[in-house]
Amino acid sequence: MKIAIDLTSLSDNFSGLERCALEITRALVDETPDADFVFVIKNEIPPMLKSFRENGRVRFCRIRGKNKLVANQITLPLTMSRIGADAYVFPAFPVPLLFSQKNTYGMIADLGCYDCPETMKKKQVLFFREGAKHTAKVSRKVLTISEFSAGRICELLKQSRERILLLYMGTKKPEPEMISKRKVEEVRDRYKLPERYLLSLSTVEPRKNLKLLIDAYLTLVEKGCELPGLVLAGRQGWLMEEEVKRAVDSGRIVFTGFIDEEDLPAVYAGAETFVFPSLYEGFGMPPLEAQACGVKRVVASDAPALKEVLGETALFFRNNVRADLERALREALKWDGVDASSIADNLARFSWSASGRKLGKTIKKDLALSGDGRGAAE
Repeated sequence: MKIAIDLTSLSDNFSGLERCALEITRALVDETPDADFVFVIKNEIPPMLKSFRENGRVRFCRIRGKNKLVANQITLPLTMSRIGADAYVFPAFPVPLLFSQKNTYGMIADLGCYDCPETMKKKQVLFFREGAKHTAKVSRKVLTISEFSAGRICELLKQSRERILLLYMGTKKPEPEMISKRKVEEVRDRYKLPERYLLSLSTVEPRKNLKLLIDAYLTLVEKGCELPGLVLAGRQGWLMEEEVKRAVDSGRIVFTGFIDEEDLPAVYAGAETFVFPSLYEGFGMPPLEAQACGVKRVVASDAPALKEVLGETALFFRNNVRADLERALREALKWDGVDASSIADNLARFSWSASGRKLGKTIKKDLALSGDGRGAAE
């Protein structure tokens, strides 16, 4: 059995969906020992994939091109079609519009392009809507990352639940040295973080609702509430330049930009409280990552996916209601947080290995039912 996987996204920005693609791929390879794999990459092998060069069941297929749209929507589908795989997996983003092969498994992480189009550029809305519809049409199974997203796919794209494969994202507890006191102090100096801070980490774009957090935080400061500093971490996205400038000009808010992978656990671990005000999510990985790094206090909006994922381990506020976020931030100052055992129980629900195993078993079952499997690659 030969499985081709689109990993071209790992050569672009590395955020939540790219991490999902990487970890699901690692787990799929580990949990499907009777399969061979073709990793389709863009230009150079991404550093996080170089260890696979020693794996005899993995080979790389490289596409080239500097134009992202041309590479992803023309070169990629042509290359994937020529591989002659038994199954084709697109674990980060929707299936390219020009790709249509049997036994395709495409990701629709969420339907924000339908549910909150006002947070996106118009061309993004149109592009992602077409991508979602195409993915639903050509995929043997549509991959998604929460029951909330599965329900929206059923409702908006008129799909049966049986065609949707839920693959929860996973969490990993960092090695002790990555969140040690020494490492926390080191990253605090490197990123110029305050001694005490609230942390919010996400791509800086409207859907993450950082404007609400900035407004609530600065309002509380003006009222004399003795809050720790606020740290906004994550790569710059779109339509947020003025808000970032306003935050930095306040003198109370630190904007770090992208955090290096090796520093991220310590940045989480140094936070007193993690705040996630997102308007809309398909899953919501950062709050779980913060908890895995030892943060006991998480304040989050009550967006459906966040309530699904965080369960009873967060202090929720009414989505997009500034006064209620202010209330939650004040309460967090006096809150002891969630006990470690409850956090551990919740985190145990999410496993990359389990999701990789589930995907591998589903592909094998589908191929067996249709008689499409051709065995291992040469």
